[in-house]
Amino acid sequence: MSFVLVMVGGWYFIRPALFGAPSTETISLPLTASRAEIALSTSAGRLEVGPGSGGTLIAGTLGLNRNERLERQMATRSDTQVVQLTVRQTGANILLFGTLAQDTARWLVTLSPVVPLVLKVTTGVGDSALNLADLKVTDLRFEGGVGRATVRLPKTGIVSADMKSGVGQLNVTVPSGMKARVRVSTGLGTVKMLGDFQSDGEIYTSSGYAGASNRIDLRIRGGGGAVTVEQLGR
Repeated sequence: MSFVLVMVGGWYFIRPALFGAPSTETISLPLTASRAEIALSTSAGRLEVGPGSGGTLIAGTLGLNRNERLERQMATRSDTQVVQLTVRQTGANILLFGTLAQDTARWLVTLSPVVPLVLKVTTGVGDSALNLADLKVTDLRFEGGVGRATVRLPKTGIVSADMKSGVGQLNVTVPSGMKARVRVSTGLGTVKMLGDFQSDGEIYTSSGYAGASNRIDLRIRGGGGAVTVEQLGR
């Protein structure tokens, strides 16, 4: 009898994880201010970010795993639009019988290329690809979880960036014409710098950085994976 009760009780808790359905939400927000702050926080799956149309601040399709919901926070402060998209867990999403309850949602997000952006990205489990070359990102904060992350930095402007990699590989591309100063500190991972960087301990500076009109000040804190920074057109 007790065995039957255990089985029934176990099924009661497992059932939502097995039968909760993945879903997809969409977003399309017109551009109404001269600046913007965007914060994206995902759970398990793939994230892709790139340029969109000038009149739309943010657009895309946002996949949600079973037992997840999307929190949207939108506001306007003075001349700045603020958007926060965060995934929240509403129930168990456990791994049973292989990958039966393991989901891999996908976010495809585009941002306006015509206004200065402060961009904050936090990922969970899965790969991410941020193509920021044609965006006016002035301040970037990226925190990776488990998986491979590829970040192509803006090709113009003065940019401040702070990246924290998790468990996995972080590949950062500095576009041609963009000068960079990179401060790297890693845990158990490795660091590879490809470009005309001059090293001074953990600081790597490209030639002509000090007087460049297009430059990025980048800090990378590595986790347990490999970090590669590649400067194009060197």
